[in-house]
Amino acid sequence: MSGANGAGGGGAHGAGGGEMERAGGARDARLAEAGESEVAQLRERLRQTEERLAGLQQMSQIAQLLSGGRDLERVLAEIGRRTAALMECERATLFLVSEDGRTLTTRVERADGGDALEIALPMGRGIAGWVAEHGRAVNVKDAYKDPRFDPRIDRETGFTTRSMLCQPLRDRHERPLGVVQALNKRAGYFTTADEALLETLASQAAIVIRSSRLIADLADKHHALLDTQVRLQERNSEIDLLFAIERAAALARDLDDALEGALAATSSEYPCDAAAVVLLDEPSHEGRARRWRVKRATGEHGARLEGLSGDWSEPILGAALREGRDVVLFDDPVLPEVPALLTTFSRIESLALIPLRWRAPEEARADGGAAGDDVLGAFVLVNSRRFPRGFDELDRHKLGVIASRMALSVTLSRALEEERKAERMAAIGGALSSIVHDLRTPLTLLDGYARLMAREAEAEARAELRDKHKAQIAVVNAMIHDVLAFARGQSQVLPRKVWARDFMSEIEEMLRIELAGSRVEARVEASYRGGVRMDEAKMKRVVTNLVRNAREAMGERGGALTVSIAEDPGARGWVRLTVEDTGPGIPAEMEGRLFQSFSSYGKAHGTGLGLAIVKTIVDQHEGTLEVSSRPGIGTTFVIGLHAA
Repeated sequence: MSGANGAGGGGAHGAGGGEMERAGGARDARLAEAGESEVAQLRERLRQTEERLAGLQQMSQIAQLLSGGRDLERVLAEIGRRTAALMECERATLFLVSEDGRTLTTRVERADGGDALEIALPMGRGIAGWVAEHGRAVNVKDAYKDPRFDPRIDRETGFTTRSMLCQPLRDRHERPLGVVQALNKRAGYFTTADEALLETLASQAAIVIRSSRLIADLADKHHALLDTQVRLQERNSEIDLLFAIERAAALARDLDDALEGALAATSSEYPCDAAAVVLLDEPSHEGRARRWRVKRATGEHGARLEGLSGDWSEPILGAALREGRDVVLFDDPVLPEVPALLTTFSRIESLALIPLRWRAPEEARADGGAAGDDVLGAFVLVNSRRFPRGFDELDRHKLGVIASRMALSVTLSRALEEERKAERMAAIGGALSSIVHDLRTPLTLLDGYARLMAREAEAEARAELRDKHKAQIAVVNAMIHDVLAFARGQSQVLPRKVWARDFMSEIEEMLRIELAGSRVEARVEASYRGGVRMDEAKMKRVVTNLVRNAREAMGERGGALTVSIAEDPGARGWVRLTVEDTGPGIPAEMEGRLFQSFSSYGKAHGTGLGLAIVKTIVDQHEGTLEVSSRPGIGTTFVIGLHAA
């Protein structure tokens, strides 16, 4: 039995061992299969990780490659190309959200290789619009079965979309920046691994796009800053030029100086063969063409323009003079008609004719018309040397400002000239009135001498009266000459040595005649009998005016008048000629304007020229003139003259 049992047990054990071996082999097979599956999964994860790393590296390379660029279109094209390669698809497209957030735009290549198309989608339209609006990724296996798909782009480009993977692009504030699309996976459909990879690529693409935009914005700001700097420099240059012209005008003695200073400043800024100012004559009321003349010219060939003149009928020059239009020509050696102003130049390479315009207020216009621009002439520049391009719009603006300042100088000069003419006419009228008034004394003497000569029988006495008659005629001529010369501002003196005693003797005789019939008591004192440096006739005129003023001031009640000459105790080499009266004094209304022309007070026939002439003659003698007055006591004039 034991053998049987042993045999049976052994067999049983042998059978059990076989089963165990088979079970172990199955287990090993399952373990091996599980290991291979796990290895496969690990390998797939590794591949996905490597793809992601490659994508990151690709986008990093894009960022490095385009970090200095500002061409966003090139940035998008490069991102699309590399994204398509990484995603193993036929095409990758990037849409960008507009600044107002209403549309998506992109450039899509045509399937036939034609020019790329600009595509714009409203926000929310198409799958890309939906992704941008909702901020969620979309993976579509068949685009044409998705109701959100818009086939218009396929029709326009000739491309056929099958599968599609869309991922939103966001900025750092999670606001929609755009959408990146991967179209038509080459092998099957887009997987979850593709979704993760595209999400990674999208985040990197957003960084690149933001960086590119930032660089472009900084570049635009830099260029704007440079442009502002250039404009500021140009403005500073313009201000410096205008300041130089304004300074020249302020320091100018007359219009010629003002224009010459303006031309010199302009020529330093715009070197040219010649620069000139052309002025029009006054408007003609006879229907004839107005004429122009060159007022001032400068430059290496400026002498060619000196003295030129003509009328304004020429087409080119007339456009500036008649119509007030700027004429700027460049690189035109054969002008339609060379103005007479420029016939001396063999070649005109560049030309600027800028009219001198002055806007007159309506009330100042002589013709009573509406206010507007009066063209006074033109500003001419011939053949610019510094700028081969000639004169551009900026130059035209600056030259226009300069021309306006020149027009102001011309207008002010003409206004001052008109004012001087008016003053001169008033002075001449006052002078004539003064002559009539002053001629009473010498004419009375001439009449008396003529009567005496008619009754005188002796030849010697008649000859003496004749000489006195001639002397009074000379006095009349001198008076007329003095007053008219004063009115013209051309009075002159011829000082010489005059003996004080002789001069005072003639003054005494003049007082006797001038004060005859009045209640004024005259006295002449001459403590100084030496020489005095003076123009005797002019100084008699001074004393006559002072005496006449004193007589008129004292009036019918009379008074005392003293004319004296003495050495000046306070200044060696000087003589004091004094005219003193006991009249009412100088009124307060005349203080500060006593010696101004046409200043008169309390005289029925006063012209206001007497004391003005006195001051002018004393100044021409390089003398001094002092006046003191006390109301109710009298007035004293003291004239300081050089002793001889």
